[in-house]
Amino acid sequence: MTGNLAMDYSDATGTVMLDINTQEWSQDILDAFEIPASLCPPLVRSIDETGNIMPAYAEYSGLSMATKTFGGGADNACGAVGAGIDSPTKVLSSIGTSGVILKYEPQKETNYRGVLQYEDHAISRCVLFNGCDFSSWLFTELV
Repeated sequence: MTGNLAMDYSDATGTVMLDINTQEWSQDILDAFEIPASLCPPLVRSIDETGNIMPAYAEYSGLSMATKTFGGGADNACGAVGAGIDSPTKVLSSIGTSGVILKYEPQKETNYRGVLQYEDHAISRCVLFNGCDFSSWLFTELV
C-alpha cells in the first residue's frame, strides 16, 4: 500500500527471528538458518505511522492518497487489544481455526517455565503469553 515494508514487534515475535531482549532481528538465528538480514523488514511499533498509500493503491481502492498507514499487529495481539486485554487480571480465549488463550503481562520477565509462548503485545512495551492448539475441536475438550 505504501511501497515500504515494515513489521510490528508482535508479528516479528511470531517469526522466532526477533531477539526479545534487544528488540532487534537476531543475527544468531539468521546466521543459523542462513537467512539474509536483508529479508527482515524494519521493525515498528503497532502505533507507528508507516506512510501514506501510493497513488496506484489510492486509485485502485478509492481511498485518498492522504490515507495514513500504521504498524498494525499480529492477529491475536490485535484481537487482545480489541477485547480489552490490558491488565494482568484479563485473559482472552479465542477459538476459531486454532484455539488460543492469551494472558497480558506488563513485563517480559514473568516466567511460565516454557508452558506458555512469549509474544510482544500490540500495546507498546507489554507482552502476551499464550497457549495455542491448532486443532480447535480438541482445544474445546481441554478447556
